[in-house]
Amino acid sequence: AEGGNVLLRANTAKNVIQQVINMDGIIETGSAHRSGGDIVLMGGDHGRVKVGGRVSTRASHHKAGKIKILGNQIHLTSTSMIDA
Repeated sequence: AEGGNVLLRANTAKNVIQQVINMDGIIETGSAHRSGGDIVLMGGDHGRVKVGGRVSTRASHHKAGKIKILGNQIHLTSTSMIDA
């Protein structure tokens, strides 16, 4: 989402039994032409968020965006990379 925002919520589906986000890939909002956007991973009040991938708002020559990882349980694995 070059220069845009990313919001990932675990509780958007109806009748969710477990509120879980497993993020093992790449989420980037950086841009070469403008400031980086924000990334929010929301596990909910009772949810779990596991990040094993790369989350980046780094922007070339511009201000980076913000990263928020929210939930009841947050787990950053040894392979996770948070870059803002």
